[in-house]
Amino acid sequence: MLMKTNREFTCKYPMDKDQREFLHDNILNYAELMLTTGNPHMLLGTANTGAGKTFVISNYLIPSLVRLQIPGVKSLRNFLIIAPPREVRDDIWETLENLDYKTIDGLTVCVYEEKDLLDVANSKKSLKGDVNILVVTNAWFNKNHKKIHKNPNIKFDCIINDEAHYANGVPHIDD
Repeated sequence: MLMKTNREFTCKYPMDKDQREFLHDNILNYAELMLTTGNPHMLLGTANTGAGKTFVISNYLIPSLVRLQIPGVKSLRNFLIIAPPREVRDDIWETLENLDYKTIDGLTVCVYEEKDLLDVANSKKSLKGDVNILVVTNAWFNKNHKKIHKNPNIKFDCIINDEAHYANGVPHIDD
């Protein structure tokens, strides 16, 4: 399955062949398989530092997952992205700020940060977009996951943990 995204034509930097095949298409195919079979298991994708994992996730994979339409299966609309602080600040926010309150195929996209997630968990705020993307750091998620875990106000269709080893106590190479 190959999906085209409208961001593909506006993104300043296109994916290279390996990024498309191994980071985008592979994950998209697995997501489709998981959704059609009801498999609750995770997908682990690995690649070298600098391979473009975060770039592909924020510029191409999220819009493609939003567009994924499977008859009889609920569409993915609420995303949680967990990443190291530098990647959140420098890579993900830079991309997603361009999506905030814009659209993917007519669906309004809203991007939220850590404080917004706690406000939703405490019923002080509700998610307003057709597509909601919440972005938090690994450290923040580790500290606050009990406040949001099983919270009836928060339901994620897709959780992407970029640099999951970092969240599990394995230091990042830069540390």
